Amino acid sequence: MLTENRRSMETKLKEIEKQIKRTHHFAWSPKHIETIKTDLKPRLAIYLTEKIFEQLDWEIVYQSDSEAEAYYLDRFNFRREKVSVAVTSNGQLEVKSESTGNEMWDQGRNSKRVRLFLHAFQELAKQQDSDSLKAIAADIEREEKWEDYH
Repeated sequence: MLTENRRSMETKLKEIEKQIKRTHHFAWSPKHIETIKTDLKPRLAIYLTEKIFEQLDWEIVYQSDSEAEAYYLDRFNFRREKVSVAVTSNGQLEVKSESTGNEMWDQGRNSKRVRLFLHAFQELAKQQDSDSLKAIAADIEREEKWEDYH
């Protein structure tokens, strides 16, 4: 069962998604890529990325210290887009959505996924203060060192 906070976040994101302007792409496997500057360390940015993928109910299929991938499946379980997030060496967060079907026109879906993700990422990053970022970094380090493993 979803917590009340998560339900309100999902509702808010669905409303924002309706307002996002689409950019249509025509290609074999259309895609849309945008980048933003981030001051977060790569592992911390990927941690926040994973949280956003969960909030958006996108299926996480891959993650590393500087990259993560998830799939979006529409309500009819018909079209899938692969959303990839990577932290580049120069501190950029690169977000790419790519159609995985055999379509030539994405009808703006890829740009919508990217822009929704970027909005959610910026909102989540703004909510974090330095203490919470330090706590998250400590949790990541503890998890990577298997300190709580039994």
